[in-house]
Amino acid sequence: MLIIPYLAVTTRTALQALPSSLNITALSLGMSPWQALRTVLLPQAKSGIIGGIMLAIGRAAEDTAVIMLTGAVANAGLPGGIFERYEALPFTIFYYSAQYQSETELNMAFGAAFTLLCLTASLFTLAGLTQRKSLRSA
Repeated sequence: MLIIPYLAVTTRTALQALPSSLNITALSLGMSPWQALRTVLLPQAKSGIIGGIMLAIGRAAEDTAVIMLTGAVANAGLPGGIFERYEALPFTIFYYSAQYQSETELNMAFGAAFTLLCLTASLFTLAGLTQRKSLRSA
């Protein structure tokens, strides 16, 4: 729910950055405002909207700090299944690196940090491929 305003603002900004002649031309060809938005304006603003989605995902990742500060997931541990309780990855990294008592726990923190790094790298790679694909099709 916290990222919906970011998505709305970046989508609106991407649409407002388009030349007004694009909308006027679509409307003069007999399209309804909704058709012009759906078939002409949104595809042209796709790269700006994708950028806004990436910023919103970054915001959601940043909000994990709130979870860390409130300790809402403390002592949840490793999940027993896909629908079981689990700790957020940044909280796991923080907890193990700040309060490790053995070399194993410190290695677990490094492993969690590496996992988070790989996950972030894959999301950025996926976003880059999606943007390249959308630019080729436009």
